[in-house]
Amino acid sequence: MSENDWGSWGREMQRLAQEFMSGFERIHGFSPGEHEVVRVSPAQGAEAVRILTEAGIECALLDYYAELGEVTLPDLENGIWIDDAASVVEGIKAGNYPTQVEGALQDSVTVFATDGGGAMFAVSATSGHVYRLSLGALAGSTYDVADTGWSVAADNLWSFMDRLRRDLAEAVSS
Repeated sequence: MSENDWGSWGREMQRLAQEFMSGFERIHGFSPGEHEVVRVSPAQGAEAVRILTEAGIECALLDYYAELGEVTLPDLENGIWIDDAASVVEGIKAGNYPTQVEGALQDSVTVFATDGGGAMFAVSATSGHVYRLSLGALAGSTYDVADTGWSVAADNLWSFMDRLRRDLAEAVSS
């Protein structure tokens, strides 16, 4: 799979999510949550890019949302929930997602995902890194973090998503 081939990534993740769910109960002894990877139509992708751009979001997420929407993997490790484009914008407008990080890290960000442990994942507007943000304080559009409240989860969005794909593939094979 070549870098930034979101269509192939989405198809592979859909396949892996189905396989993961089909063997989950046998391995774990209980039913899995709903695992979903949403691929969008070209019209839906164009609309997603439009609403993100109107909200001032200009990063690798635009390419992602041009082809994909929500990803829900509640039983993969702590779980991960990637919002659809409308939810990203709504999270910002409602004050649930920061656009600035201050304290031990100074950056402009776009939060696009959360995990089951209370962390947020955000793409840096300056470096393109994906940060894992936790243990901070949200005040308006600013998230204040100490040294232990953030880490670089991946060098870029593709690396983050490809690691997620590899983690799901490993969970399927084990």
